[in-house]
Amino acid sequence: IIYRYSWLKDSAPENLPVSQTTVDAALTFKNQLWRVVVVPFDGEVEGTSSTASVKILNTPPSSAEISVDPKSPRIDDGIKVSITKPATDEDHDQLSYEYRYWINGQALNLPLSLPTIPARILRKSQALRVQVTTVDPEENGGQSETQITAINTPPPAPKIVIWPAAP
Repeated sequence: IIYRYSWLKDSAPENLPVSQTTVDAALTFKNQLWRVVVVPFDGEVEGTSSTASVKILNTPPSSAEISVDPKSPRIDDGIKVSITKPATDEDHDQLSYEYRYWINGQALNLPLSLPTIPARILRKSQALRVQVTTVDPEENGGQSETQITAINTPPPAPKIVIWPAAP
């Protein structure tokens, strides 16, 4: 017995060989409905066909590569998170990024869309963990993380006044 396969994408027949038992992922796209009709053939007569269907689901996006500047911040430095290599999405969805921050394990209550940390949030020797999550319109994808530690900030120059001004 041999089996003959007919493939349909969103109810339209696909021009694939009747011996093809699989569909290459490159031919599929999110939200398509694929159906296969399989007919057994014994060399003389076709048997009763069977069908199966599957809806192609969303593929979550990959993670982005990130960097933090400065790498050794002082308390007076603002911190900027940059996407050095954007995430990819096999479904070609519009991607966005969510930013989460922790100082010494304590979550900061900042907007998820904020790629910067204002100055004077970190103190000397505190560790800042940064997590960036790639998001498509349907679900979260890959995450990237990095951690930096605040370094000592030298004291400012003193202000000197001679009094009285005209001794």
